[in-house]
Amino acid sequence: MQGIRAFKLIARNANMMVRRNYGKGSVHKYPTMNDLPVPEGDFFEMHAKRNRKYNAILAAGIGIFSTAVYIVSTDTVIRLHWSPPDTYE
Repeated sequence: MQGIRAFKLIARNANMMVRRNYGKGSVHKYPTMNDLPVPEGDFFEMHAKRNRKYNAILAAGIGIFSTAVYIVSTDTVIRLHWSPPDTYE
């Protein structure tokens, strides 16, 4: 009983999808160059604004990375073994 109900549901959905594909002569408009967006405003002002933001993000990233390296290198919990041990016991 469940299999028949599921088959009918699938068949009905497939029939609806096929019917949707055959519309009544839908008008298709081909894209042209006039449909493209037109740039507005001064390029150099926008570039300078974005560049300021990206430079601030870069500076913050360098600062955070430098701080993390300093903390890891001075902390005794993490040993990076940059030099041989003092004693071989």
